This record gives sequence, C-alpha cells and structure tokens, in this order.
Amino acid sequence: MLSKSCCIEILQAELPYDHQYMVDSCSDSGQGLEAVMHVDVKTVEQTENWLKQYESVSKVTLRVAKTWPDVGMKVLFKVRYMLLAV
Repeated sequence: MLSKSCCIEILQAELPYDHQYMVDSCSDSGQGLEAVMHVDVKTVEQTENWLKQYESVSKVTLRVAKTWPDVGMKVLFKVRYMLLAV
C-alpha cells in the first residue's frame, strides 16, 4: 500500500491541475497504480469535462467499469472507471 501523499505525487503529472483531489487508497498492483480518489466536481457536466481533460493530459482512454444509482443528497454521481490498455 502506497501512502496517499505518494500517490498524489505520482499521479500529479497526469491529473488536470485545476482540481482538488482526495485519495482514499492507493496501491501498486504489480500491473500499475490502483487508486480510489475523489475529485471536486459537483455535476455530471463537470465530471464529463474533467474526464476529457484527464484523457487529454494523460493520453489514455477510460471506460465505465461500474455505476451506482443516485441514492440521496450526498452522492449524486458515482462511477468507477478503468484504464484501457493498448
């Protein structure tokens, strides 16, 4: 398990710079870095914009791996993305 601060340092070059990030967990899976993190977006549109920025900066494509239903006031949009290896 990598420390949260170490994870942000590793990912910093790949993440869009105009957002704040909170890391829940981070580990080296042997095939790459696996991180669970939160981004300071509030709407689906902001999320889509962040995703486009991330894909542009990192030169990778993310696909939806799992979604969750809208269950209340706190979490309005929750999705798990996976990196497509080419």
